[in-house]
Amino acid sequence: MNLESIQLIKCLVENKDLQSSYRLIEKSNFDLWSFLMNTKHHIKIQEKSLCLWLSESEFKSKEEIYRRAGDITAANKLQLMMYDNYGNFSNTCRYVPESDTQAVREILISHLPEKVRLHDRFTMEIEAGQLVTTGPHIQLGLIEAEAFS
Repeated sequence: MNLESIQLIKCLVENKDLQSSYRLIEKSNFDLWSFLMNTKHHIKIQEKSLCLWLSESEFKSKEEIYRRAGDITAANKLQLMMYDNYGNFSNTCRYVPESDTQAVREILISHLPEKVRLHDRFTMEIEAGQLVTTGPHIQLGLIEAEAFS
């Protein structure tokens, strides 16, 4: 599956050791992801921004428009697929700032089962793209929505 664009939430997060980093999360997965980061990993979200990740070809085709839409930064899509000899496979997709690509690639590979790594039963594709950050992400949950009624 090759998407030309996808909505993401760019988060500045802080772990329990007070180290900060950015995470790019698919908007459709954000609620579950933020719940797990907070409750299981004790990672706090400091800032949230709405973003649009674009493949290089999509960005170039309408570059003039996208440059007026917000801040532009390089970001890559990492597509990891692992498989076995029986035809079973699993896909994982991550979006990362370009500067974090190699580190995240190594982390993803380190999480693979040892047999998968030793027998090269995985592929990793990296697709270059651009991230258009449009502004803060304001999320209305049920509690907040009642305040507006």
